[in-house]
Order: sequence, then structure tokens, then C-alpha cells
Amino acid sequence: MVYISRRPIRAGNVLLLFPGEWHRYQPDPAVGWDEHWAAFDGTVARRWMKQCSFSPARPVLEARNEEVLLRMFTRLLETAQQNPPALQQLMAAQVHAILAALYSEQQTPLDGGDLATSVIQAAQARMQDEFVSNLDVQQLARELKVSYGWFRHAFLQQTGFSPHQYIVELRLARARALMAQSSIKIKEIAGLSGFVDEHYFSRIFKARVGSTPHEWRAQARNERRAAFRDKERESRPPRLPPPKWQGVSCLLP
Repeated sequence: MVYISRRPIRAGNVLLLFPGEWHRYQPDPAVGWDEHWAAFDGTVARRWMKQCSFSPARPVLEARNEEVLLRMFTRLLETAQQNPPALQQLMAAQVHAILAALYSEQQTPLDGGDLATSVIQAAQARMQDEFVSNLDVQQLARELKVSYGWFRHAFLQQTGFSPHQYIVELRLARARALMAQSSIKIKEIAGLSGFVDEHYFSRIFKARVGSTPHEWRAQARNERRAAFRDKERESRPPRLPPPKWQGVSCLLP
């Protein structure tokens, strides 16, 4: 049996280890354990940790759906092993998904049960389809036949973002994809992603991501060139059996 602040760690637990926080953990020598891990840092990562209320005061979380998390970690490891272009961006997106899944598992059921969940899921679907347009979230709440106050509270509880923040995150994700995968000018990418102009887009991007769009694109291109050079220099070595622990490190831009 292992303790963190005298707390036992059991199969399926998730351990959050924070920078600068002293910690020590180990398995029972008679039993052992298999361990999956991801080390990450960056402006977006720190903002997600804060918004999702992950705290050193509560470093051990219960994984209610362990198989789902294991599949997500497996995809993350496979991506790292394949070393595709824009590797850091792909791994960052997958780490975001793992954090979102952990956050979702820790939430209490929405007031209103299945009906409330269906309202939020319908809203997310509309936002994902129409985030480039000037979607009015208050009008969306009226169309879903709920008050905006209830809608905003329930949406924040379910996703960790307000409706407006969620739309901004969708737009930023589209912009990053276009910058990484195309040579379209930043000004055009701003419009294609739903931002009113390049100046506003650059200001929001720098505030959320920590670098300007031009800086971020240059980094993504450098990583892509490096990945292509690596593939040209050497063939991939034989795949070894998985070790007892597996993990990756990445920077969330």
C-alpha cells in the first residue's frame, strides 16, 4: 500500500504532480503496477489546470472510466512513436482531451438530469457547426427553451468554459490547424476562424497561447521540417515490447 499525505493509491487512480511540490510514491513491491504518464507545461496547460480546478491540495483523482483514459493514453503514445509532422501540436491536443475527460469525470450531474445534459450537448453541437459565424449564445439559449442564466451556469459546469470561452477555444483550434497545415496568410486565417479582424485575433491568440500567431507558426514549421529530416536520415527501429511504464512529454502551446 502507498500513501500520498497518508492516502492509499489504488488501481485506476490518477496522480497529478505539480511543479515545485514535493512528492513521493511507489507501488507495493509484492504487486507492482503498470504506469502511464504525460509530462506537460505551457501557458495553455496552466490555464486549463486553473480553470478545471486541478490543485495540489487534491492530487489523487478517481478514474471512473479507466478504459477510456487508457485508450486516450495509448493514442498519445502511438502519436509520439509515429513522429508525424506537427508532433507537438498533435500531442498537445491529445493532452487537452485527457484533461477534459478527467475534468468531466469529476463533475456532479447537472441539475435537471438527462434533459439538462441533452441541452448542453445540443448547444455544443451547434457551436461546433457554427463557431465561425457570429453565433448569438443568448439567442441559442432561447432556441433551446432555457434561460441564459441557467444555460451559462450549466454549460460552465459541464465543460469548464463559459459559452463564449468555448466558442473562442474552437476558433483558436481552427486557427492553429490552418497555420500548421497551410500557407494561408494570418489575416485570412483570422477571418476563416471566426475572428472579426487580424488585430483582435492576434491579441486573443497571444493572451491564450502565449505567443503571437507568427511565432507559433514558425515554431510549428520548424518542428515539421525537423520531423521530415529525421525520417530521411534514418529508418524507424524495430518496435520493442511495451515497458511497465509508458509516457511522453510535450509543451502545450
